[in-house]
Amino acid sequence: MTKKNPPCLIIMRGLSGSGKSYLARQLAKYLPATHLNSDIIRKAIAGYAPLSRTKSNLGEGIYTPQMSYKTYQSLLNKAKSILKSGVSVIVDATFLHPKSLAKQQKLAQDLKLPFIIIDIQVSIACLRLRVAKRFAQGNDPSEADVAVLEQQFINYRPLKAANHVVTIHNEKGFEFSTLRARLSTYLYFKNNE
Repeated sequence: MTKKNPPCLIIMRGLSGSGKSYLARQLAKYLPATHLNSDIIRKAIAGYAPLSRTKSNLGEGIYTPQMSYKTYQSLLNKAKSILKSGVSVIVDATFLHPKSLAKQQKLAQDLKLPFIIIDIQVSIACLRLRVAKRFAQGNDPSEADVAVLEQQFINYRPLKAANHVVTIHNEKGFEFSTLRARLSTYLYFKNNE
């Protein structure tokens, strides 16, 4: 008989270029879980395809505070619906503001489900290089450029240590097997050996 995880809510938190989406996609395959990406949700709300360039400047277009609120509310509502169906969810966003994390944690508590925050840390210099390269390539749903990243530095608040927070340092690229090992005390993977 195969052991099955109860559904859980996993938050991928980190600045642009930290590797959240890459690790979320890998993790979603192994749990399994549904991966909700904030960049894709934001664009869908505004009627854009995931890889389209909206040419929205910081604080304008799809990056206004109102659109951010709608995006995070949509992530919360989608996560709730999916979790209620018995499927784990990985929510992938910067989560710079404590209120956004608090709402996700309350959702897991209300549904009496496990909640984990994977907080990805990367040096400022490395983030700047990654974001500039990704923006130049233009093949990612994220439209964050270095100016957006600089604003994130201003608004970013570190998390306090807690038993539901797993900190990952992703400076030189992170092997999924290492993440899997770190999370094995929290989760049972479908391909666990």
